[in-house]
Amino acid sequence: MLPAPPNIMHPGTLAIVIFVGVAIAAGVISVAVRWLNAQPKWRTLTLPGFSVEVAGSVNDAQLSNALLLALEVLQPVWPGASLKGADLHIIVMDVESWLNIAGIRVGGEQGGNRVRVGKNLSALAHELAHFFQQTRDDEIDAAHESWMSRGIWRADDVYRAALRSSP
Repeated sequence: MLPAPPNIMHPGTLAIVIFVGVAIAAGVISVAVRWLNAQPKWRTLTLPGFSVEVAGSVNDAQLSNALLLALEVLQPVWPGASLKGADLHIIVMDVESWLNIAGIRVGGEQGGNRVRVGKNLSALAHELAHFFQQTRDDEIDAAHESWMSRGIWRADDVYRAALRSSP
């Protein structure tokens, strides 16, 4: 019977093991960097009487004007509506619309204290209406069932028309 060969790794095998290990580590690092870069970079936008956290490449003056306009047109629905102490986070996307989780093209989404709108800001009043329904009325009306009777659709139309006519 022959003795067992010594347990020695071939130099080529060691090189392959090291190469694969480095490739896996590089992949993990790449995924981590992309994840960190995808996280919103928040900044505070302060307006008279309130402030909001904002992420995205949007002109602060343009967003301020749009926010004040949206609050103004929503006053008939929610008199005295304000964002003071609201802990609202607004993400302005780099596109005007995108496919939501259900595969529907949207220009805005709201969930909890986060509002996500397209770069043209046309959905801001609409998403703030959802925010106020949730935070002031303690209801969620994703299907917009009460919007006609409450005047929310009218306020949204007024906002969009005024936004289009502003410089």
